Amino acid sequence: MTLHPSSTELESDLLRNTSFTSSQFDELDMMVSTSSLEVFKQLLKTGDYSDCTLVCEGREFKTHKSVVCSQSPVLKKALDGSFKEGITNVVNIEAFDVNTVECMVNFLYTGDYSVDMFVEEEVTESRVDLGGRKSNLIMNINEGIDGVMSGLAETHLIDLEDPPDLKSVDISAMLRPHICANAIGDFYFLPDLKACASKKIEAILKDTFSVQGLAEVIRVASEVNHDDPMKHLVIDAIVKNIHEVMEDETLNRSELDAFPLDLIKSLYQRLQATETELRRYKKEYRAFLSTQEDLVKLRADHQHFETQLTTALTHLRTTRQCRNRFALFFVALSEVQM
Repeated sequence: MTLHPSSTELESDLLRNTSFTSSQFDELDMMVSTSSLEVFKQLLKTGDYSDCTLVCEGREFKTHKSVVCSQSPVLKKALDGSFKEGITNVVNIEAFDVNTVECMVNFLYTGDYSVDMFVEEEVTESRVDLGGRKSNLIMNINEGIDGVMSGLAETHLIDLEDPPDLKSVDISAMLRPHICANAIGDFYFLPDLKACASKKIEAILKDTFSVQGLAEVIRVASEVNHDDPMKHLVIDAIVKNIHEVMEDETLNRSELDAFPLDLIKSLYQRLQATETELRRYKKEYRAFLSTQEDLVKLRADHQHFETQLTTALTHLRTTRQCRNRFALFFVALSEVQM
């Protein structure tokens, strides 16, 4: 029986018999990783050696079972089982739009995805009415995953003559692709994709928070799973910007049930009263500090005066004649209680 050396033994042997250092091996590993990433990108781009296809809205994504099935247990079960997909090696995706599927496929092959092209197309399209267009993100699957999202509201675009500033865009339009990516990640059991989407959502809410379109974001967030990180990100963003949200009456347009809406309004009124009381306390505290400073100054002035008075009394007690007339000098002083 032939024993094959482990990778660690091989590396140690290479270190002994070559001039490579440990840091150079790290660089080599990085080069191999970068090279592998380029290989995956090329495979995705060309579709070479593809053995399965994802189809959405008429577009075909030539993929590889070794890539998609190794990451998604849902796709693995579909393609490895006795289902139609396992026989035809074709998976039809109807619960998501083609842009969302493209995000997922890119992530499966590269570990990341970009939606810049989708956002730019949506923003720069001027005077186009897309009313009534809805993207059904997740269908109700009884035997599958709990619904992450039942749908997105109608798309509202802003007419712009000049190249737009993305920060002026409806926040729901900016978040929508990542919300979809989060949803498809949940649907196909891709936790890394969900984490990636959550980071992008968090960055948008932090850097470009706006009440414009927030009502739609709240509606969607209220429909995702209770423990979904995306929901907590939206809640944190609303809490941090609660004044702006309440002044804009965003919650009134969010289709929340009456009870939670009334509860939020009541809590906000309590928050406003607490802030008013806190401002009063701060004002009183500043006045107290100012009084303390005045007292310290008065004590310092009093001590200075007392020192001068003591010095003057000492001189008076030791003086026996007038300095100018050389006459006898006598003064009677009563003891002063300091």
